[in-house]
Formats: sequence, C-alpha cells, structure tokens
Amino acid sequence: MKSLVRNETTAAEAAAIEDGKLNPFFENKEYSKEYLQIHEDRCKKLPVRSQRQEFLDKYHSEQVTIVVGDTGSGKTIQVSQFVLFDEWASGLRVACTQPRVVAATSVATRVAQELDVPLGGIVGYKVRFDNKSSGSTRLGFLTDGLLLQQYAGDTNFSKYACIMIDEAHERTTNTDMLLALLKKLIQKRKDLKVVIMSATINLEKFCQYFGTQNVFETKRQVNAVKIKHVQEPPVCYDSAVVMLVKQFVADKRKGNILVFLTSVRDIEKACARIRREVQGLKVLPMYSSLPKHAQDLATGGSTRQVCIVSTNVAEASLTIPGITYVIDCGKQIEARVNYRVGMDTLSTAPISKAAARQRAGRAGRTQPGECVRLYTKEFHDLGMTSNTPAGIHMSDVSGQVLLLKSLGFQNVPKFDWIDPPHPEAYLRAIGELKDMGYINGYGNITPYGRNAVTLPIECAWYNCFVKAHELGCLGQLITIAALMSTQQDILNRPHMVRHAADIMHQAYADPESDMLGRLNALYGYWQMSQDLSEPELRRWCTQYFINQRVATQVMAIRKQLLQHVRENFNRDGEIKTMVELDDKYSENIRRSLLAGFFNRAAMLEPHRETSDKYRNVRDNHPFVLEPGSGLVGMDHEWVICHNMHYSSVQYLNMVTVVKPEWLIEYAFFDDDRLPKKFGGEFKNPAIKASLDQARLRVAQSTQSV
Repeated sequence: MKSLVRNETTAAEAAAIEDGKLNPFFENKEYSKEYLQIHEDRCKKLPVRSQRQEFLDKYHSEQVTIVVGDTGSGKTIQVSQFVLFDEWASGLRVACTQPRVVAATSVATRVAQELDVPLGGIVGYKVRFDNKSSGSTRLGFLTDGLLLQQYAGDTNFSKYACIMIDEAHERTTNTDMLLALLKKLIQKRKDLKVVIMSATINLEKFCQYFGTQNVFETKRQVNAVKIKHVQEPPVCYDSAVVMLVKQFVADKRKGNILVFLTSVRDIEKACARIRREVQGLKVLPMYSSLPKHAQDLATGGSTRQVCIVSTNVAEASLTIPGITYVIDCGKQIEARVNYRVGMDTLSTAPISKAAARQRAGRAGRTQPGECVRLYTKEFHDLGMTSNTPAGIHMSDVSGQVLLLKSLGFQNVPKFDWIDPPHPEAYLRAIGELKDMGYINGYGNITPYGRNAVTLPIECAWYNCFVKAHELGCLGQLITIAALMSTQQDILNRPHMVRHAADIMHQAYADPESDMLGRLNALYGYWQMSQDLSEPELRRWCTQYFINQRVATQVMAIRKQLLQHVRENFNRDGEIKTMVELDDKYSENIRRSLLAGFFNRAAMLEPHRETSDKYRNVRDNHPFVLEPGSGLVGMDHEWVICHNMHYSSVQYLNMVTVVKPEWLIEYAFFDDDRLPKKFGGEFKNPAIKASLDQARLRVAQSTQSV
C-alpha cells in the first residue's frame, strides 16, 4: 500500500495487492480461503472488474465522475473499492451514500467480506441510530441524511477525499441537497473528488448540472434476461405469484427467485402462502424495517433454492446472490405530501419504466434470467412514467429549509437545486418553521432553530423536549419520540385478526392519548423482559400483539436520544421523569406534546352524523380518527395528532386529547390565524367560539384569583 500514490494508482498496482498472499488492510495477515473464492468469482463474473483502469483514468482526469451501468454490474461494491485503493495515500476517508438504511448496511457488509476485513474497521457503515464504524474506518457507507448531518458540522468535508453518491436516480430530497452542496464545495476544495452512480440516471441533466462529460459506463451483463408481460393483470396477486414460483421451482435451471410486491402486509402474506404451497423452498421477506440479521438472511446466500419477497428496496444496491427469476407486480407504495393541507398521502402507484428496468436487471447475473411482469406491455409503454419523480417534489422540505438556514443560506428559493421544490412546498415549510419559533419574521434562524436542526428526528420534537423539561417529564417525551421515530408501530394489528389485536391492546390503551398508550405498551414490554425468559417473552409479545423487534429498536433509539439531549441541550445531565401516580402525569405529557404539534390540532364537528369526525384548525379540512386509535368513539372536543395522512379517507394518526385553554397560549390560534372565507367570515365558527369560551374561562379564573 505504501507504493500507491493518490490519484495515480493503476489497475495493475491494485491487482497486485489483491492477488498477493497478505492482506494490507488487516494486519498483513494471510488472505482467508473465503476471500480467495470471492476474489476469483468477482474477477470472472463482474465485467466492471476488467474496466478498472478505464474508471481510474476517468476518475483521475476530473473532480466529478458520473458512473452509469446496469443493475447487478457491480458498480456500487467494486467502484467503491477502486476509489478506496486510489485514495489510500491521502490518509482521508471515502464516503458512499445510499438512500436507504438496508442498502447502506448490506453493501458495507459485502465490501468488508470482499476486502477480508471485519465490519467496523477499515470498512463500516453509519445509519440513523446504528453505527458500525470507528476511527480507523476509511470507506464508510451511510445514508444521505447522515452525511448531510456531518456537513452541518464540517462544511468542507475535511475528513473526506471522495464523496460517492449512489442511486442518484432516486432523487431523494437529501441526495439532491447533497449534490447541490457538493457542486458548490468543489469550487473551493479542488482536491475533493465526487462520484455519482446510478443504473437509470438522467445523464443529460446531471452532466449539464455539473458541467462535465466525464462519464464512465460499465459493461452490460453477459446473460440475457427474457421479459414477459401478462395479457391481463391478475385479480389475485398472491395466486399469480404462487403459480409462477411453482413453475420456476420446476425449471431445470434452479436459480433463486425475487418477487417484488408493495407493502409489508402483502409480503408477509405472500411468504406465508408460498411456504404452505411450495415444498423445499427457502422463503424470505425483505423490506427496510426488517432487523439487520433478517436482511442478512436474504443477502447471505444459501445452499437451498431461495425465494425472496421484497418491496422496492431490492431494486438496487443489495447484493442478492443467484437471482435467475424476477416477478414484478409493477407497483410500489408511494408517499407524497399535500402541501396545501400538510398531509401525507400513501397510495399504491405504478413504478416508472426506469424502476421496471432495474427490477428486471436483478436477474441473469450468473445465468440467463427471466422476468415476468404482472402488467401488460401496453401499460408499461403508455401507463408508466420514464423516470421516478424527484423526492423534492413529493416530500416535506421543512427540515431541509431549516438546515440550509443554519448553514447560512438565507435565500433558500435561489439555492442551486437540480430541480427546485414547488413554491407551495417552500412557503409551507417557512410558515411551519415560523410557527415553531425556529425562524423569525425576517427569515433568520433562531437559537431554538439551531438546536432543533441538530436532532436526528423530526425537528418539532425539540419544542416538545423544551416544554417537557419545564414540566418535569422529559424522560417520557424522549421515549415517546423514540416510539414515533420507527417505521412500524410497536402495536401489531394484523389485518386478518385486527379485532382480536384491538382487544388485547386495551390493556395498554390510554383514553386521552394514543402516544401515551404506546408508552404504556413499551413499559409493559420492559417489565416483561426483566421477568421472562426469551422464549416466554416472545410468546407474551405474540399474545398481546406487541412487535418485539420494534420494542428493541425503540430502546436503542431512546438511548441515543438521551445521549444527544444531554450533550446538546441539557448540559447538567438531569433528565426528569414523572411517576404515573402523579396527578399531573397525563396532563404534563399531553401539554408537552402540544408544544411540538399544536399546528396539527383539530376540533370535533359539532353537527356530525357519525362519531370521530374532526376539522383541522389550519385549513378546516375534514378528518377522522384512524380505526386502530384508542380514542375511537369517545368524541373528545379537541385533539392533536402526530401526523395526518390520506389513504382512502383523511386520517388523524396518533391522537392526543388537549384542552382549548392550552391552545390559546399559542399565537397559532389567534383570530387572525384562523382560516377565513373570501368575505372575511370564519370558515369554522365553532372553532372560533370554542377558543373564545376558553379565553373567557381563563380570564374569569385569573380575576377570581
């Protein structure tokens, strides 16, 4: 390694090190037998390995290199190693971002195997609430959001020789923001290299944005993938998938099978049915919220034939060995934000043609493959968009606006985005940040905003923490924030037995807050984990429909949040908690939640025909409580929620009861902020009347004192 010169390494020099007997990355120990087998396989099967010098020539010639190549060509895992060798002499790190946690952890694990080093040493990963890296890490895989957080603390990326942005075509808001910051930074740091990688990138757009034609294209796969479309979409996707899996199992080629479905529920349901109806097949789920050890089962290889049923997380970056057959439902769960209402919409939507190509490209790496699309050729040609929409056009940008403000970018609309956010998205973000006290009337970030932007979770929680510290329940609020920061609920509610689950969940339900109910469930789990053996605890979780994996994840998140709060906001180290017997226990927790989510308040409709019909204060839009809420049927006058979302109807999610006397403490509920018609009259006179009555009660109470 000492002979390598930064940005002058040749493919022959690197190959000599890889072909040697001793591993320079791991104490000059002899390479293991596993390494020798992996090295032989990748040299034979990955065309990009033969293009190493071609890549290095491109990489050495300019600061920015754009890498394009088919899914499965090896660009993520191999090119990151090419860069590591070339930048070794710099003494600096190489970062490779992934848009998803599962990709970052999986790719890091694979690269560590290929370099024959322990994960967390030379090669590591860092994702939200999980860090497998160290001071010796030279090649780090991390989510784009984590790298943005690092930029906030070091705007020169001074620890890095190269930043690699993988899966750039996904165009997440964080990825787009990173690209803009890197475009600006390379003007100042002429030694910094940037590599942008994708299988389906809009090459013309990215070349124009960075002002470069420095493109490296990996060779195409040798094995052809035969694509078939159905004549008509199946009525029952489960049945269609099972039938195709049976056909593939009977095929003489005996390759592994990858099935793309939409939701976690669909995946688990399909896995259960395939296990019942197809013998001798190892069936594994794959989705982003699976624990890492379960994800590793899908990416680790097997002596048996494997069928993996996955969401779109398996489209790219994951190395899933031996895939010969792909079944593509052509759909995905798509999350968008309605900027006018500030509401998340979750819907099943068609994938793009680019995504369809990536899914098909998972087959055929080791032998000719086959992809069956459960949609017609006509729908592919006419019903699918060419590329996946940019995340910045589908997401809330409040966090990004606040981060840019903290970095000194005052004129955020003029920020050099590849594609700027919609004006409504920006205006909505500015309005919410002002309401929260994170920016002032001049658009400048406040001290509260500077603290809030450091949180690894939604910035609204900072106001909750401040209020909770004042009321003596900060410990509870940190735990609730951890509960709300997981991708899945701690309470399982399987569709087929949801009524039974609701009955069991009543043991922990709180009549005034779904979030307090989740806190009760977690406390119950903690208590049981102390008293029961692991098998007994699993049975208890099954009986009470508690998601044990989520409970474990929450405790890890809570630990990191406690550390963050102590280090950044609460230097004296005192984090107060309340006992449940305290008369103010529920009230103080609910008032603390209100401090962060007052702008998601809603009032019960006074002249409703059915229960649980609400109107939100900001826009006077109609909402109902989610069916799984513990507050269904109670018709509390005022509630706040953790979020609002639309699926078939507009729902309030994770609801907490509040009093109008608490609401009037916030300027958000002043008369001039309530929605009005064009003539000036209030859209919802009942909201105005309820708030006025609360003001009168408070005034009378003050006078009597």
